[in-house]
Amino acid sequence: MLDPVVMDIKMGTTTFVEDAEDLDTKRMDLLKKMIKVDPTAPSERQQETGISKREYMLFREGISSTTSLGFRIEGIKRIHADDTSKVEIDFKKVKSPDQVLEALKVFISFRPQVAAEFKRLLAELEQVLRGSRLFASHKAIGSSILFLYDVKSSTVKLRMIDFAKTLPSDKHVSHEHGEDAGDGYFYGLGKLVDIWKLLP
Repeated sequence: MLDPVVMDIKMGTTTFVEDAEDLDTKRMDLLKKMIKVDPTAPSERQQETGISKREYMLFREGISSTTSLGFRIEGIKRIHADDTSKVEIDFKKVKSPDQVLEALKVFISFRPQVAAEFKRLLAELEQVLRGSRLFASHKAIGSSILFLYDVKSSTVKLRMIDFAKTLPSDKHVSHEHGEDAGDGYFYGLGKLVDIWKLLP
């Protein structure tokens, strides 16, 4: 690709492994990160003790579309020899379907053929994953879908990435929404497809 534009979307209703080490250790550096995003978020107690990784991750999931839509946009970037530029959107706070739709419009820059191809690829991905025994036996915590297209040629690619926290499960994983769903991947994918369908 000569002039690629990339977008990273983190999938699922949860983005961290519950039994990870040091999940509940209080940390002042995470408190500073929380305050940078929202100075009003920490309680008085948290301001004194710091916050745990669990608290920070739940905060991040709550202010973004992770909890409500089952995915969140991590970032959009255009990579060109003469210009490597990020889109100036505060993705940490993109939460509503309307905000997601506006970010997707920025990403595709109103190229209908690109939007149509991503819709097709997302439907194909969902079909493949729903038929996969491997996917049904694993929780895909914190994994992403990488969207790429070339401005000049309109070449479009879709890739699943970030499998560091993808773990086998001893029972069937539905990937839907709810306590026993595992990760909410299909819930988020369905919501994402619904929003893509609103693009021209």
